[in-house]
Amino acid sequence: MIIADMNPRTVLAQLDPKLHFEEQYSPNPVVSVYQVTLDSIPFIVKCAFPNERRYVDTEIEALHHLDGLPLTPDLKEVYEKEIMGLRKTYMPGVTLGNYISDFGGDISKFKEQGRELVEQVHACGVYRLVLNFQNVLVNDSTILLFDFDEVFFEGQFDKRLVRKFKSDDLDKIETLLDPKKVLLG
Repeated sequence: MIIADMNPRTVLAQLDPKLHFEEQYSPNPVVSVYQVTLDSIPFIVKCAFPNERRYVDTEIEALHHLDGLPLTPDLKEVYEKEIMGLRKTYMPGVTLGNYISDFGGDISKFKEQGRELVEQVHACGVYRLVLNFQNVLVNDSTILLFDFDEVFFEGQFDKRLVRKFKSDDLDKIETLLDPKKVLLG
């Protein structure tokens, strides 16, 4: 059985029966992500079966590195049961892709903020392997990074490769936030 075939309420009940299902995001065979409430407070829960735990483990490690960094989620709880999971702060907003398509929003105002945010994440020793329209949330006048299951950490690679990833991350965020490049696709 794959996690995407399971009823979200069943999955969440296995993690913590006090979690109340609100919405499911990105159901896929490996990892499922849910918006939940606990004591009326919204959270995000990401979970996977233990044989796919690397996705959850990587995000847990990244959130430890980023602890306290503004504009990134905070890790609240780790679940190690029949299903692996993590609970992190809910970050309201829409993905950058939806912001562009639904609202036709001017994203150039986020360019400097995006560059600063990526540099802060790098300063914590975390580097993105994937940075796209679905990993960036827009909330009023703020952008947020929220998905950290495809990252690597300082010391995992040769310094030259780290420099390349740093440069690539900055190029990616600038490309994502450049209205001319977005429109030209």
